[in-house]
Amino acid sequence: MARKPNATREFRTTGAKRPGNAKNGKRTQTSVAYRTARIARARQKREIEQQKREKMIFALFVVVVLVMIIVAILVFKKVLGNEQEGVGQVNQKQTANTPVTQTVTDPVLISEDAVHKGNLLIVDAENAYSSAPQSLKLISDSRTPFTDGNGKTVYSYYVAKRFEDKLEENTLNAFNQLADAFYNATKSKSNDLFVKKSYVNGTTVYGMGTALDLEMWKSGSDYFALSDSRYATEYEWLKNNCHKYGFIITEDTDKMFSIRFVGVPHAVYMNNADMSLEQYVLYLESNEINVSTESGDSYRIFYVKVNGEYTEIPISRDSDYTLSGNNSDGIIVTVKNK
Repeated sequence: MARKPNATREFRTTGAKRPGNAKNGKRTQTSVAYRTARIARARQKREIEQQKREKMIFALFVVVVLVMIIVAILVFKKVLGNEQEGVGQVNQKQTANTPVTQTVTDPVLISEDAVHKGNLLIVDAENAYSSAPQSLKLISDSRTPFTDGNGKTVYSYYVAKRFEDKLEENTLNAFNQLADAFYNATKSKSNDLFVKKSYVNGTTVYGMGTALDLEMWKSGSDYFALSDSRYATEYEWLKNNCHKYGFIITEDTDKMFSIRFVGVPHAVYMNNADMSLEQYVLYLESNEINVSTESGDSYRIFYVKVNGEYTEIPISRDSDYTLSGNNSDGIIVTVKNK
C-alpha cells in the first residue's frame, strides 16, 4: 500500500505556511496594539491624576501661606495695640517684655563713660564710684526757716557740721522738700530731724552726694535712731513718704536709717514693686516700663546697652529726659511723657 505524504514534513521541506497562520498573525498584532493603547491610556490617566494632586497640594500651600500671613497681621496688630495701651497699672505699667527700639531723626549720642554717671549707679564693694558730683552745695545754706510758737527761728532739720556738710544740688533741693513736709506733718519742733552723714569725698555711695544718714535729735548730745519706739510717728511718716520726693531707703536698722536720691519716678516704682535699687536696675535691662506719679506726671523708662565709644539713645534731643548709667555697661533712659 502506498504511504500518504506527511503533511508536516511537506510543510517543513517546502517552507510553506500552515493554513490559518495569517489570521493568527493579524490577531496577535491587534492584541499588541490594544495592550499598547491600554498602557498609554493608563499612563495618561496617572499623569492627569498626578497633575490634579500637584494642583491640590499647591492650592493647599497657598491657603496655608495666606492663613499664616493673616494670623501674623492680627498678632502684630494686637501686640502693637498692647504696647500703645499698656498692660495693667498700679502707678506703674509694664508696656513690653523687651525694650522697644525706635528710629528717631535726631537721636541723643552718648560716650561710653556715661555708664559711670547718674543717680542710678550701682555702687558697692565690687563697683566703686569713679566719677564726681556735678555740683555740691552746703546743706545749711538752703534750709527752710520756720518760726516756732515762741517766735524763735527753727529749721526742719539740722546737720552735724554746719559749714562742711554738703549734698549734690538736685538731691539737696529734694531733701529740703522732704524735710519741710516731714516737719509740717509731724510737728517735731523739740525732736528734730538730724543729718548724721552726707557727702564724703571718695569711691563709696557717699561720694555721689546723693546719700545721707538720718537720726532724731532731742537736745544737747541726745541723738536717737529713727527706729526708736519714741519716734514711731516720725519713722512711719518717712518710710511712707520718702519715695514721693525721689528717695529710697537703703538701710533701715535699729542703728541706721539711710536714704538715697534716685529721682521720683524710679523711687515710686521701686516702692510700689518693693524692689531694691539692684533689683530695679536688673529688671530694666529686659523690661520697659511706664510710671505715673502723684503729681500726675508720667514717664517712660527703658535700658540701652552701651556699645563702643559712642552709643545712640533712641530719643529726640528735644525730649524732656534724664540719663543714668548703671556703673557697668548700660544707660537707663527716663523720658517724661507729654
